[in-house]
Amino acid sequence: MSNKKYIFLNGEKFEVSKEVYKVYHRSRRYEEYFMHEKKTGKIIIEGEKVTFKDSLEVSIQKLEQEGIELKHNYNLEEDVLLKEKINTVHNALSKLTDEEYQIIKELFFNRRTERELAKRLNCSNVNLHKKKKKILKKLKDKLIKIIEL
Repeated sequence: MSNKKYIFLNGEKFEVSKEVYKVYHRSRRYEEYFMHEKKTGKIIIEGEKVTFKDSLEVSIQKLEQEGIELKHNYNLEEDVLLKEKINTVHNALSKLTDEEYQIIKELFFNRRTERELAKRLNCSNVNLHKKKKKILKKLKDKLIKIIEL
């Protein structure tokens, strides 16, 4: 039995990690539940008190009538693809040595300048710049290799 997980987006089949697969299908189930709730409404019974909660569809209409602007631009497929890209970058970063990872982390995540980092590492700016270029090329090669798989 294969442990490979796939999702279909815009008619294309994508192999994804188990985590992304779970998040995608959980989101799809939530979306289906939400659409059902949106169309039906609820009767709420609390002791002797019985109330009817309008469907979300009606509530959204009421909000829009009151001039409240709602954003309807969430795209699940874009979110899943973004998470897969982030996983790919993390995978490539994990293949760096500790020294290489620290240089990338300081320069790009902690926003240190090359001059500041070179001073902390007791090396010249030119040497650090060459290391950075070498590491970025290594990362690029690893990302291309991962993407081609």
